[in-house]
Amino acid sequence: MAKTNDTAATQTPVVNPDNLTLWNGVRTPDPAHTKGFTRGGGFSGTSINSTYLAQLATAVFGPMGIGWGIEIEDEKYVDGAPIIAPNGTTTCREVIHVVRVRLWYRSTTEKQPDGRPAVGAVIQYGQTTFIGKNKYGPFTDEEAPKKSLTDAMSKCLSLLGFGADVFLGRFDDNKYVNDAREVYKDHKAQVSPGASPVAASSGATQEAQAGAQGAQSAQAGAAGAATASQSEIPAAEKAVLDAKIQKMAQVTDATMIDTAIKMATTIFKHPKSVEQFTQACKARIAELQGDAIPAEEKAVLDQKVAAMQTIEDVVRLQSALNMAEKIFKHPKAIEAFKQACLQRINLVDPVPF
Repeated sequence: MAKTNDTAATQTPVVNPDNLTLWNGVRTPDPAHTKGFTRGGGFSGTSINSTYLAQLATAVFGPMGIGWGIEIEDEKYVDGAPIIAPNGTTTCREVIHVVRVRLWYRSTTEKQPDGRPAVGAVIQYGQTTFIGKNKYGPFTDEEAPKKSLTDAMSKCLSLLGFGADVFLGRFDDNKYVNDAREVYKDHKAQVSPGASPVAASSGATQEAQAGAQGAQSAQAGAAGAATASQSEIPAAEKAVLDAKIQKMAQVTDATMIDTAIKMATTIFKHPKSVEQFTQACKARIAELQGDAIPAEEKAVLDQKVAAMQTIEDVVRLQSALNMAEKIFKHPKAIEAFKQACLQRINLVDPVPF
C-alpha cells in the first residue's frame, strides 16, 4: 500500500496554462504596497495593502460595481474568550464580528452563450475583534465591520491569484522581492505615476474584455504603428535595452522573467526593442530550465498534441499554430507543438504536387 501512495505522489498533474492567465497576471504585487508584520507568538509574514488590491481588481475587471463587486451574504457577532479583570473575575467576553461575502467578477476571457462576459464568484469569511482587551485594557473597535469586510475581500481576491506570491511564501525570499522591485521600478519609469504592470499589461477595461494577452497584443500593435517609420532603435532606447538584457542575465527566477516579458511593451516603444527584449527573456528562461522541457509543460504538450489528432479543421489547426508562443514557454515545447500542427495540417489538407 505504501508503494502505491509513493507512486501516486510523484505523478505529474495535467496543467492547462490557459487557466492561469489571470493568476499569472496578478500574482506578483508591487513590494511598495506590502509590509512585514509580527504577531503574538512570534508569527510573522507579509501583508498587502487592501486599497492596492482593489486597484488591481479594477484594472483587471473594470470599475467596482460594474466589472466586479462584493455582496454581504451573512453578518453576525459571536462571543469569544472571557475577559479577565485584575482581581481574577470575568467581566465579560470578547465579541468577534464575522462576515461572509460573495465577490463576483466579470471574466476577461470566458463568454456566456449570448456573448456577454461570464460572471464568476468567490465566497470567503472575514472577522475582527469588536470588543476585546489589549495591553491598555478593554476596548471597542467601532471600525470592526469595515475591517472584516476588507479581510474577506482580500481573501477572495487571493483565491483568484491576486498577490499569490505573498501567500506562496515567495516574498520571504529577499532576492525574489528585489527582482520584483526592479520590475516595478522599470515600469514606473516608463508610464504615468500610479499605474501598475497589471493595469498596463492586462488591459481589462470595460471596452476590452479580451484579457491580458489581448491587451498586450493591442499595445504591441500601437507601439509598432507609432514607430513603423523607424528602421533602427533610437540610441537612448538601445542603451536601456542593452542594460536590461544584461541585468536579465542575473535573474534566476523564471516566473519573474515571465512577468518582465508581459511588461515589454510598457518598458520599450520601438518594436525591435520589444522583440529583442522578449527573445532575451525567453532565452534566459530556457537557460534556467535547461535543455529538457519541464515535466508539467511536457504533460500539457503531449495532451494538446494528442487532442490535435482529432481536429479536421485547417483553420483551427492554423490558429493553434499561431498560438504556440502563448501556450508554451520552453523553446523546445514551442517548436514541438508547431511541428505537430504543421504535420496535422499537411495530413488534413495535403499540398498537391
